[in-house]
Amino acid sequence: MQWRSWNPKLRRYQGTLAEADKKAVQDRFLHKVEAHHSGRGTGQEDWDGIRAIIDRIVTAFD
Repeated sequence: MQWRSWNPKLRRYQGTLAEADKKAVQDRFLHKVEAHHSGRGTGQEDWDGIRAIIDRIVTAFD
C-alpha cells in the first residue's frame, strides 16, 4: 500500500496498490471466484469484505 493523496473531506490519505501488487490481488480474487463457481471452493473462504461492500451499496440511498 502506498499513501498517495490527501482527501480533505475524509481528512486522511488515500492509498493505492503498486501495479504488480494490484495485479496479484486481482488474480487471487478471480481464482477465488472461479473456484467458488466451479464447486472447487473449500467452504472456508472469507467473503465478509465483499458482503460489506454489497450491503453498503444496497443501503446507500435508504
